[in-house]
Amino acid sequence: MVCKEETMSLENLMGDLKNGIGMARVNAAAELGKLKDKRAEKALIEALKDKNMAVRNNAAFALGSLGHVRRRRSSWNCFRRPKSGCERALSKRWV
Repeated sequence: MVCKEETMSLENLMGDLKNGIGMARVNAAAELGKLKDKRAEKALIEALKDKNMAVRNNAAFALGSLGHVRRRRSSWNCFRRPKSGCERALSKRWV
């Protein structure tokens, strides 16, 4: 059972990750990884397309915390070429 405070926190963090500014998005990605809640997976995958490299980095580490240990090599294109690489990498299924 998930307590109400934890759900609110999860929802707030996912909102910050999507709509926050600067360090709010960076911190939200890191905190979502600490929660280890699978419901954050979609938001974290979307964050891999963020223009801020720190957000992308924290989102990748957070996904690792959720159990996404093995990824397709092309997924790391997000870090080198965020615009073109992410669309191709995320269109493939995560292993």
